[in-house]
Amino acid sequence: MTVKGIYVRTAPEPVEASFNGGAWATISTQAYPGINPFTGTLSNQPAGQGSYRTRWTDILTYIQQVSPVGIGDVFLVAGQSNAGEVADNNQAYTHPTLKAGCYVDGWRELATGAALSFTKSCWPLVATQHMANQGVSIGFAPCGEGSTSISDWQKPGALYDRITTVFTALGNAKCLLWQQGETDAGEGMSQLDYQNYLSAFVDSVFADTGLDVMISKLHTCSAYTSGQRDTINAAIDYVWTNNAHALPGPDFSDYTTATVHFQTDAEIAVQASRWWSAIKAAFGW
Repeated sequence: MTVKGIYVRTAPEPVEASFNGGAWATISTQAYPGINPFTGTLSNQPAGQGSYRTRWTDILTYIQQVSPVGIGDVFLVAGQSNAGEVADNNQAYTHPTLKAGCYVDGWRELATGAALSFTKSCWPLVATQHMANQGVSIGFAPCGEGSTSISDWQKPGALYDRITTVFTALGNAKCLLWQQGETDAGEGMSQLDYQNYLSAFVDSVFADTGLDVMISKLHTCSAYTSGQRDTINAAIDYVWTNNAHALPGPDFSDYTTATVHFQTDAEIAVQASRWWSAIKAAFGW
């Protein structure tokens, strides 16, 4: 857990931190007198949710606290608009105690009312299933972009760099969740081209972050023909089978949406249910 703060002292003193009532540990000895920023990392903490506290080592009663802070599972999310916010309505996660988060230039709750909260998506419903099953917090870091081709996500490139930049800020994650291919299906990309692009993308992500990529198959809609859908899905199936860092995601090929988007509450519920089933299977939960 990394913390950044402002050090306001006339004499240099180390900064220490504690999570969820745990032992205090020194996180920075580079705090200089005056008004200066500092950064520190509290390592080897167990999963859980509680308060993150900091203090100087010479004034033990002067404590700064942020609560609640969760340590749990974090997923990057990328691809086209169906990986992001296209739902008609805000969706809400539920749990009696745990919080779900969204990372957009900083963490915020995955809840309606929070700026850039990612709530018009399936991910709050996935969070509900995850927290009930795992008993730890969950966070999502959206990196997607609507109406993009798989060719747009190749390294080097601005969209690819978005993923690595967010990963660097986070420090770690479980995997990258990938929902994309509608544009390429509609434009008639060949199976060979799509699978080559997709496999190269998966290889790049793993090389730069160490993350596997969980890939969903396309659904049925009016934006492309069933044949175009099957071409892209055959390419995805090939990558599932032949790339060690590609994880099978949800298969939506038998599900029809009213538009190109998973948009209605019923469609979002199906999207969330299938994503959760795929995540649970991949990690043996």
